[in-house]
Amino acid sequence: MNSNVDATGIARELSRGLGLPCSAIEGQDIGFGRRSRSLLVVFVNGLGGAGGLWIVEHSLAVGIAGASRHATLESLRPALHADRIPEDLSEGLDAFLGAAFGQREQTDLVYGHLIVDPDEVRMPDVDALLLSAPYRADFQVTVQGYGSGRLSVLGS
Repeated sequence: MNSNVDATGIARELSRGLGLPCSAIEGQDIGFGRRSRSLLVVFVNGLGGAGGLWIVEHSLAVGIAGASRHATLESLRPALHADRIPEDLSEGLDAFLGAAFGQREQTDLVYGHLIVDPDEVRMPDVDALLLSAPYRADFQVTVQGYGSGRLSVLGS
């Protein structure tokens, strides 16, 4: 999670992991909280501390989770309108992120865990990145056939 993160890289990584065309363009930021209906993806460094975050808009999280499970868009409609991502989809998203971004040699950060509930207790380094990350990039991401949503990347 550094200044090398760009729209092309985000789209390429998601496309590779999902096996579907994805696109990303610069977009508006999203916060992590109930009002923004978002999830938090924590990437950890070699010491286990938070080194980067993805704030994923609810609609994009549902789309990625659904695409990773080859679900039909129709079957995802209730989840898109729910206040929180259903447990089966959050588990699917967790599994996808672990497979796509876990144990990678090309980067110093790997997938750590997913935070669905903003009221969950967070690590101090996660809070620090949320409040004042030295690096931030914001994207509008589309997963072909599954819709789009905002993704903010925060890092040190």
